Amino acid sequence: MSSFYRKALSKAEESPEKLLSIARSMLNRCRYFETVSDSLSTGLIVFNSEHEVTEFNRQARRFFPGLKRGVKNGIGLFRYPGLVSFLEETLADDLRYQTREFRIPRKDRSPLVLEVLCDPWVEEGKIRGMIVQVRDITERESEHKKNDVCERLNSLLSMTASVAHEVKNPLAAMSLYIDILKKRLDRLSQKDEKLTECTDVLSEEIERLNSIVSGFLMTLRPLNLPDEPFSLSSLTDDVARLVRYDLESKHIELIVQKEEDVPSVIADVCKVKQVLLNLINNSINAMPDGGRLTLSLFRNGDSVALSVTDTGKGIPERLLPRIFDPYFTTSSSGTGLGLTIVYQIMKSHGGDIFVDSKEGEGTVFTLLFPVPQKEISLLSGD
Repeated sequence: MSSFYRKALSKAEESPEKLLSIARSMLNRCRYFETVSDSLSTGLIVFNSEHEVTEFNRQARRFFPGLKRGVKNGIGLFRYPGLVSFLEETLADDLRYQTREFRIPRKDRSPLVLEVLCDPWVEEGKIRGMIVQVRDITERESEHKKNDVCERLNSLLSMTASVAHEVKNPLAAMSLYIDILKKRLDRLSQKDEKLTECTDVLSEEIERLNSIVSGFLMTLRPLNLPDEPFSLSSLTDDVARLVRYDLESKHIELIVQKEEDVPSVIADVCKVKQVLLNLINNSINAMPDGGRLTLSLFRNGDSVALSVTDTGKGIPERLLPRIFDPYFTTSSSGTGLGLTIVYQIMKSHGGDIFVDSKEGEGTVFTLLFPVPQKEISLLSGD
């Protein structure tokens, strides 16, 4: 294209009118490329060999609001040390192609994941600087992590289900022989109270183990969702009544916030109750000195959101990506399966779960349940 303009300008010297026409054509062409550049979802930034920003598009300005043209040592405008050093090293490396990912903190504490690709800017056989492409891959990164969690979860749960199934057999045998032993003890003329107490405890503990294993196996089975929707509002009230006295004894204030006319959802009531109680129990453990627990129910687009918010000790940012991993726990007495099962239950409902936490301030778990199409139609008046 530059050769075309050189030829055109050489001819334009013959006539001022031709020169003006060429200038207008060049201006229109520049505007056209600027419009195309600003329409891209990829940020484009051009540096010269002096580290000055010479050009950038609209998307690049969104990623880095401090961008300015013609600033000496313009790389410093990026502020983030890792990114600054990466750009400086790449610009000093001439023809070297580089790509790297960066996690940029945002105001809401969630990271912005950017993929930065650097190419040399070559003109007339000489390196004039560097062209930087910046892509927002936050969603892609989030999906990859979710898929990884699902794969690990499915593999682990498949193995655990086999173990749990095998455990039920010796438990059943133990329970049978304990019953036989208790009947023999009842026939003795002289009762041994201590021995009877021991067999009662053994029987209770075996029953408890069997209940845990059975409940775990039930969690792994595909859910048979009901045909008719139910109200999460009623369930929230039931759970609030159930935990209120326990919270009061631990000096935790309970607040229930509910929007009016929240649509019903199709879900297994018992499973959702299990999820809610699990999250509340985690919140209680996070507030050993008391605090405030808030249950919030509200409409969120085509979903119903139910959040559990506490004012506890919070979760360190470095641990947030791992909290749904099987057997990951920060508690000395925890199994690390609680949030894993919560995650599995929400996914089996076609829903989702999100967490937002800041160390020393508290944690918010938000459950999202899809609203049935029938309910959406009723709400819209169709």
